[in-house]
Amino acid sequence: MLAGILDDSLLIVSKNKVPEFYEENCKRYRIIHYYPDDYINLLLQGKENEVFRPFHVYYFVKVYMRKVLDVLASVEVARMADEWHRNQP
Repeated sequence: MLAGILDDSLLIVSKNKVPEFYEENCKRYRIIHYYPDDYINLLLQGKENEVFRPFHVYYFVKVYMRKVLDVLASVEVARMADEWHRNQP
């Protein structure tokens, strides 16, 4: 569904089980795996700075990425609305 990389970590969002590590050209990568619905729930909880933004996304299923971006947009709009309500006299 989605795959990204950050330093020595690989992000994989997939329905399939994946190994904990992957080695390529003598470099070992730690695999961070999420199931698609669990990943969306983390984004809804506002954890996009931990599980999405730092990663360079290299592969995604178009429909799933649209869902991810829609969730991120709705979380941002909710944040902006809360901030606006707090700043009202």
